[in-house]
Amino acid sequence: MNTTSINSYKELELGISQNERAFLLLYKSGSDQSDCALERIQKMEIEESPSLYTADVNSVRDIHERLDISSAPSLVVFENGKKVNIIKIMMVTNLNSEGFTKQQLPNHPRIRA
Repeated sequence: MNTTSINSYKELELGISQNERAFLLLYKSGSDQSDCALERIQKMEIEESPSLYTADVNSVRDIHERLDISSAPSLVVFENGKKVNIIKIMMVTNLNSEGFTKQQLPNHPRIRA
C-alpha cells in the first residue's frame, strides 16, 4: 500500500481535505509495536488504495496533540476531512507463530482480561 509521510498537522489537513476517506498511522519509530504496525500496513494489498498518511511522533510534534491521541501506534480514520475514529493498535508477539484477531486475544490462555 502506498503511504505518504507527513511532517505537520498542516500537511495532514491539506491531505485529508482532498479525500472523502483517509487514514493516518501515528507511530513512534524505534518502538517494536509501531515499527511492526507500519511494516504491516505498508505490505497490505488493497484493490482500491485509500489515502494513507503516516507520521512519526519522534519528529512530528503537533499532530497527536491536535487530535487528542495519547499512544502510538494509532490509526485515525477521517471522513470528509473530519476525524471519525481512532483505533489503538496492539501487537501481540511471542505467543506463537499463528496470527491472532482482536476477537481471539481475550480467549488466549496467556492473556488475562
